[in-house]
Amino acid sequence: MKRWISLLILLWPLTLQANDSAFKKIKKNQANLGPGCNVSLKVPVTAQFSISYSKDDGKGGGGLMIENPFNLKTKEYIAPFYFDFICYPINDGVVNGSAVRFDTARNEWVRDIDKRIAATGVEWGEESMMNLRRDFARAIKLYPLNNINARGYAYTEDDLNGDEEGRQRTLRYCLIRDAKALCGRGKMGYLEEAKKSDLTPYCHQNY
Repeated sequence: MKRWISLLILLWPLTLQANDSAFKKIKKNQANLGPGCNVSLKVPVTAQFSISYSKDDGKGGGGLMIENPFNLKTKEYIAPFYFDFICYPINDGVVNGSAVRFDTARNEWVRDIDKRIAATGVEWGEESMMNLRRDFARAIKLYPLNNINARGYAYTEDDLNGDEEGRQRTLRYCLIRDAKALCGRGKMGYLEEAKKSDLTPYCHQNY
């Protein structure tokens, strides 16, 4: 059985600096997440890496924990960053995402803002719907993923509510091959920090 493509988990938080060693140094890991989902991973050398597999539901997964390098530069402890990945059957609802859909005419994944609004579970009035469409259109950015033997999507979503200093950017992604999909999510950092150095394009160009 052929392995999945060598997948670089590009989930480095936006608060890292581009010249930080966490970006430049990587290590390779093999993740056997069950039948049809044997994945080669490249992760930051500083990451703590774990894998699990459940025979009951046939789903395998894993996670990364990356310590914030700013802990070396400040007396106040900064919480680490966590990212996960799980291997799903392609027909699992998670694969379709809450803010994307596959456009068969264009043969690619596209944003679906109305789908994201529906996922809130609230019946909005006409004016509120207009405002939400505008806000989510600004907050959600889609990155199509295409490689030799797998394709899929990644998208980031910025928090719209809460104290501005505490708002974060979340990454969600699915990489699909045959009957399996490798999906996950993680926090990419605080939006206030991203204004100083937005590394999202740097991250996604390495998929």
